[in-house]
Order: sequence, then C-alpha cells, then structure tokens
Amino acid sequence: MTKLLHFGGVWMIGCLGITLAFFGPMHEKCAKYCSKPPPKVTGAKTVCITGWDNCTYCKFYVNNCPDIQDCNNNAAPVPSKGNHCMICPDVDCVYNGHVYYAEEMFDSVDGINKCMCLRGGHIKCEEHYLGSSFTFCS
Repeated sequence: MTKLLHFGGVWMIGCLGITLAFFGPMHEKCAKYCSKPPPKVTGAKTVCITGWDNCTYCKFYVNNCPDIQDCNNNAAPVPSKGNHCMICPDVDCVYNGHVYYAEEMFDSVDGINKCMCLRGGHIKCEEHYLGSSFTFCS
C-alpha cells in the first residue's frame, strides 16, 4: 500500500515502510519550518538558513547519481561513500549528479559557496552568508 504524506512543506511517498522524497513543486523552492526542525531527506541536498523570525528556511535539491561510466582498466564500479551511487574506484566524491576527485573544487548547489572533494568521499563546502529569508526564498 502506498501513501502520499505531507510533512512541513515536503511531500513524501510511503511504501512498504520505506519513505522516499517526492519533490514535485517543492524542488528548489523555499520551505519554512517554525515549530519543528527540517526533515532529513535522503536523495537530496538541503540548504537552510535561520530567518529573523527564528524559523528555518530550506531549499531541497535533488541529489542524483551520475551515469555509470566505463572505468579505467576495465575496473568494476564500486559503491560511493554512504552506498548512495555506483562510481569508478578512482572517484572520491559524488555531489549533485557529478563525480569529483580528491582536491577538486566545484560550485555548491546554493549557487554562492564553493566545495572541495576530500579523500574518502568527504565534501567540505564554504559557509558564506546566503542572505536574508526574503532574498533566499525569492
């Protein structure tokens, strides 16, 4: 049995005890959370700020896996950190549908900050001011 659920501005599909993110019109739009913290959504990058009203404003970006490519030396793809995607063994990070190698820099989904792929699949992003809730959500 499948149920369509709504949690604090994010639509979810519940199926056999598994909850999957279903963004639809919420993709990259602003959601406001005042009495509850934002949901932890798998398969998405979440960018949040705290507004003047002490509410949290978040945007959710779909975090797709990259297409599986032919790996060097005919190596078989392996699971990425967190087992989210299948990647070539020489790839270190997966972010927003792209693969990156250690020490490679790239743009954050927020459009302002830069991120760096670190060894072991970790990603470090700058944390520059993203603006007020009015500019963030416009």
